Amino acid sequence: MRIGIDADGVLRDFNAGVIQKISETHPNLVEKIQPIETWDIESWLPFWTAKKGYEYIFDNNFKDIFEKAPPCRDSKEHWNSIQKWAAARNHQLVLVSAQEKQCIAPTLSWLGNHKFSFDEIHFTKNKETVDIDILVDDYDKNLINFSNIGKLAICFSHPYNKDIQDLFITISSLKELPAVVDTIEAEKNLVDTVATMA
Repeated sequence: MRIGIDADGVLRDFNAGVIQKISETHPNLVEKIQPIETWDIESWLPFWTAKKGYEYIFDNNFKDIFEKAPPCRDSKEHWNSIQKWAAARNHQLVLVSAQEKQCIAPTLSWLGNHKFSFDEIHFTKNKETVDIDILVDDYDKNLINFSNIGKLAICFSHPYNKDIQDLFITISSLKELPAVVDTIEAEKNLVDTVATMA
């Protein structure tokens, strides 16, 4: 299988990277940052408009934020075992990430620094167009669009996507991925076997 894996919110803790940068440039604002429960920047950075927040992140500080953000949860800790599992099962690991143009180079640098290697890398906002069988993502629109073409979307859980977690297989750590995929493959093989016997 070709398994697509998102970067921000799955491998890289983008939100922590933003907060880390704000603590450096605007330490007086850190205590005003709200819990991240929606996708709207102004909801968790209420001291800025959406436009101001976007400019801060994607225009003025993107290099530091995207190169220095920490890994998401235990993604780095389990990556080596996921690679070994994928190789043993003849799966391909494909990065599928929607990065702004200026954020691609810092993202590639970040991936290299943290030893996240892939069989292929795709930067696109239209993830359903990439030749993959499974998509692991945290963004509701990506999951829905991928699911709508009849493929398996796996939700990586966060408070901001809690409203859609019941619609998809949901994991909270990449260490859960091998068991999920193995189960799906076993069920598919069983169905195929029964079909051939009918």
